[in-house]
Amino acid sequence: MIFQHRAVSVKLLKNILLVMKAGGILLKTSSSGENSLWEETWIQVNKIAPLLQAEVFPDIEGDDAAQGAQNRLDIPPVSEGRMVSVK
Repeated sequence: MIFQHRAVSVKLLKNILLVMKAGGILLKTSSSGENSLWEETWIQVNKIAPLLQAEVFPDIEGDDAAQGAQNRLDIPPVSEGRMVSVK
């Protein structure tokens, strides 16, 4: 039962991140620390689902990490910002 709650929480978090990405709210704009929303978001997300960043932003972290996140968390692949259904 705890695993189901965790999986649903990760899927909901993923949907939120995808909406933020699609809306241009969550973007890595600078490597010099100017984008505090980017930094603070991933500090918190990494506490819950450390592999989610690679899945939501595969172009930044690499495709291998995203595939590992899918396999480990049993989350369907995301294509072009497609939302994941939560049941």
